[in-house]
Amino acid sequence: MQLSYRGVIYKPQHTTVDVKEGEVAGQYRGAPWRVHRYGQYAQTLQQDHQLIYRGIRYTH
Repeated sequence: MQLSYRGVIYKPQHTTVDVKEGEVAGQYRGAPWRVHRYGQYAQTLQQDHQLIYRGIRYTH
């Protein structure tokens, strides 16, 4: 899927996270509410992006 913002076309980067369903922590409106735990700590891989703001380039 291609997205665009102000005429610039880009492809989104999707991140998957391993989530394990835990024990029941309480109830919300009569339905059981469960705690969700991450399998491993979610770390997003961020790449250096060359950005331009008002004509000035910088790295994020």
